[in-house]
Amino acid sequence: MKLGEAQEVFTYNVSKLIQHSVALGYTVRLREVERTSYQQQQYVKLGVSKTMNSLHLKSLAADIYFFKKAKLILSKKQLKELGTYWESLDKHNRWGGNFKSFTDTPHFEMDI
Repeated sequence: MKLGEAQEVFTYNVSKLIQHSVALGYTVRLREVERTSYQQQQYVKLGVSKTMNSLHLKSLAADIYFFKKAKLILSKKQLKELGTYWESLDKHNRWGGNFKSFTDTPHFEMDI
């Protein structure tokens, strides 16, 4: 699959995740999708990111924040259902709540 095609599938899956989460009573704020190399370098220096191989550099990752009753939800336990749904949409989708080396619950990516 070419990068542009993957970005189209990723975007479609993000829209499905947002629709699904709204149906479950969440409100949603979409944050970073694309990052420059410079931004990623700064995040690594600050410890906000662990890698220079972030899929944000290819527009195949999004930080999505979910709220219930105006309260930000970051708990892995509370977002597990959304992470499971995300991963069910495509075999290449990964949720940051399931990362082995660290937890990044707002992070949703497509690793092609």
